[in-house]
Amino acid sequence: MRRRSAAVIYGVLLALRVLLAAQPAYIHPDEFLQMPEIAAGDLLSLDVMRTWEFVTAQPIRSILPIYVFSGPPLLLLRLLRDYIGIPLSATNLFMATRGFTALLSLLVDYNVYCALRRSNKGAAGLRPTMFLLASSYCLCVFHTRSFANTYASVVLAICFNFLSDIEARKTDKVSWSRYKTIVMLGGLLAFGCFVHISFAMFALPIGITAILLIGFSDTPWLILGGLCTATLAITSDYLYYGKPVLTILNNLRYNSSTSNLALHGTHPRYLHLLVSMPTLFGPLLFLAIGQLWTTIKNRRNQTHTSLLGRCAAASVFCGLGFLSLAPHQEPRFMVPALSPLAIASWRWHRVAPRYFWWLWAIFNLILAIAYGVVHQAGVLPTTIHISKTSVFPSPICHPIQQPSPDVFCKQQQQQKDALESTTNWTEANVTTNVFFYASFPMPRHLLTQPKLRTTDHGFSRVRVTDLVMMSDIEVRNKLDAQPLVQCSSISDNLSLVFTQTGNSFYERSLLAVPATADLSRIKPSGSLTLIPVFTYSPHVNFDHIAELLQNPISRSSFYLYLMCQR
Repeated sequence: MRRRSAAVIYGVLLALRVLLAAQPAYIHPDEFLQMPEIAAGDLLSLDVMRTWEFVTAQPIRSILPIYVFSGPPLLLLRLLRDYIGIPLSATNLFMATRGFTALLSLLVDYNVYCALRRSNKGAAGLRPTMFLLASSYCLCVFHTRSFANTYASVVLAICFNFLSDIEARKTDKVSWSRYKTIVMLGGLLAFGCFVHISFAMFALPIGITAILLIGFSDTPWLILGGLCTATLAITSDYLYYGKPVLTILNNLRYNSSTSNLALHGTHPRYLHLLVSMPTLFGPLLFLAIGQLWTTIKNRRNQTHTSLLGRCAAASVFCGLGFLSLAPHQEPRFMVPALSPLAIASWRWHRVAPRYFWWLWAIFNLILAIAYGVVHQAGVLPTTIHISKTSVFPSPICHPIQQPSPDVFCKQQQQQKDALESTTNWTEANVTTNVFFYASFPMPRHLLTQPKLRTTDHGFSRVRVTDLVMMSDIEVRNKLDAQPLVQCSSISDNLSLVFTQTGNSFYERSLLAVPATADLSRIKPSGSLTLIPVFTYSPHVNFDHIAELLQNPISRSSFYLYLMCQR
């Protein structure tokens, strides 16, 4: 294949990655809760949801990786807001975080390429491997989402690149660049452990291989890099949490308890082997298994296998083995296995049969659409809609009709509005109650709701309640107790009608729910009516696939209802 044709194909695959990164598909709540949610609260002073991992007496998440990976795009938005006047919006927050993570995913491509090229004189033989990586939905979808596992995978790929550099310089005993690489590798190995505890399981063979390559005499340089990074991370956690804390030790202690893991769901020990790995890597996994079997059969003749390749294979086995010991298993835990799988099996990519590439294309196309386009895809657009219509400063309201207690509210922006407020408009305190049922939770930071709001001139806030852990009776009672607007008050401005709950205090209630949910189970008896104000499609929840298959067209949507009374 000519270089220009290869560049065109790779460019198209990169464009698809960017397109998938811009999709609102929502893989798992930890995509937001473990990284950008915390950074947005700290750096942009937004109202966010801090999970138990950060507020427990023994925190298990280090703050340094959060600021490293989620800080840059948020700080950029902050600078644009404070110095140029570009307002902070939910769309900007979403696109900045996704865009930066997608940019970081290119480090996987680059470092795998550099690591392999050192053991190969020409780049042409690596093109199948680079096409395979760039077309992997694991890279295009999971690596463009802000999981801690994603960033651990990026760090792991960089470590393999540094290891290959050390292997290439193993005869160069006295070199400043060699020592610098060793120190940096030690720092990255330590940093990856603070990113996610599972990183250590994939990186263990890298550390052992590095020691074998550099010898015990130079091992202190490796340890020095690790100690410097660990000191920085521990100091950052001390300053952040206000007390001495070892997040890695707390994380390891917590995840070593089966009773703790049972709170998050227990799975059979073979789930990673039989489900997670095939789901993430598909044909690539079976190609690697075939290569491994051939290598074992012909091990006496395998003189060409590099130390880097053997280390990559050991990384996959080590990560899979250790993570399979835990009873709580999710596919994203195995995401870091992508780069070592590609490195370990790269020689077979050039000789893979045509049907392998057809299977690879079909597999990744299906999974990219499933996880990158439609999975829980209505939650984020609904969140953005709520942010646009419910979070604004200095709301002013005026009565719709008498004797209805309902009012129409808007933001006081212009001088004309200020004049109107002296007549039939009044400053008010406005609250929107949002209830999420049978779906992933709303990322709070995307509401762009400030932590501190002054009540001197009124405020507009959103109060979010997740109903996922409640029984049907509890949900009905919760909804029945909410203040409701009059259905007769609703006109074209559906989402801006509020009902009075006190002197200058007004509220409304919204229900966000997928089309697969059975509303008859939770809807209170009486005059409560649900009027749709926002709809997004396609939205697919794989936890309710049976309900979806009953009518795939009508049940692949996500609705936001305004609750009113007749």
